[in-house]
Formats: sequence, C-alpha cells, structure tokens
Amino acid sequence: MRVTAIVFTAPKKVELQSYDLPEPTAEEIVVRTEFSGISQGTEIWAYESRRPELQFPTIPGYQSVGTVEFIGSNVHGCCIGQRVLFTSSRIPSSFPPTWMGTHVSHAVVKQITPIPAGADSVAAAVSALPSVSIRGLKMLDINIGDLVVVAGQGLIGQGSAQLARLRGATVIATDVSRCALS
Repeated sequence: MRVTAIVFTAPKKVELQSYDLPEPTAEEIVVRTEFSGISQGTEIWAYESRRPELQFPTIPGYQSVGTVEFIGSNVHGCCIGQRVLFTSSRIPSSFPPTWMGTHVSHAVVKQITPIPAGADSVAAAVSALPSVSIRGLKMLDINIGDLVVVAGQGLIGQGSAQLARLRGATVIATDVSRCALS
C-alpha cells in the first residue's frame, strides 16, 4: 500500500513523500490516520535540527488519532473500525530510526490507546502531551516538600506544575509576558 507522510528532509525543509507501507507483523496494527497534532516544541525543534536524537530525513509526529484497518494475528483487545491514539509508528528502513513517525496517512503500530466513542479527535490527539509532564516528573523524582519551578505554561508546563503540586511540591510557575509594566 502506498502511503503519504510529512517528511523533514533537511533542516528547515519539509515535503510530502510517498512510500510503501511496511508489511505489518503478527504483533502489529495498521491505522488510517484521521488527525495528527503538531507540537510547537518538539516538531519545531526537529524541523530546525535541534533534536540531536533525530537524523534527516525524518517523519515527525507523536500525537495521532486514526481508525484500525488491520489487526495482526497475535494482537488482542482491539477491533477493525475502532478509533485509537498512537504515538509512534514503524516506518520503512530507508529512513533513520525515530521515536516519532505519526504524520502519515497510514501507520504500522504496536501500541494504541482506545478512544471513547464520540470523543473529539483533536482533544484525543493532544491528550498525548500530558504524558510528557508525567515522564518529566518521574525522571526528577519529585517528592513532598520539594521546590519546583516550571518555566512555560503551555499544556505541558501546566500539566507539570499541577502534577508536581499533587506530589506535594511547592510550585512556582513562570511564563513570558509581552505586557510592559508601567
């Protein structure tokens, strides 16, 4: 099957490209993408070549929603036609390895999160962003009584501040303001 992907071909260069979808294994699912969210942090940094773990050309994306079209024989717990969230995909070996790869028309995936019937696709896709906050807090091992400063109050920053507070930390949240003080 020919699929289309957004590809960062070089720093600050992007193209739509087609390739043959990798043959799914018995442990994989094929999902037709319905919506793929773009992070103004991660993807912009990748586009500008400020993500050292990524090599060009690369297929960005880590917050996509789609419909299951194929289920491998060893996959259980999902069904054809089900809407799911996926945060990475297996792309052809002609591309360098990536932990992303969801800005594609169809994806070969191993891990999915079912989306409730009637859920908004945009809201479901961006629900992947709070996982960034959770990973960060786990890496920092925040505990009761810790002082945490969160710079930036986008969705990830707000989630980080709220989760740190729930863990018992004293939280200072900051952000840039374009307002001038008189």
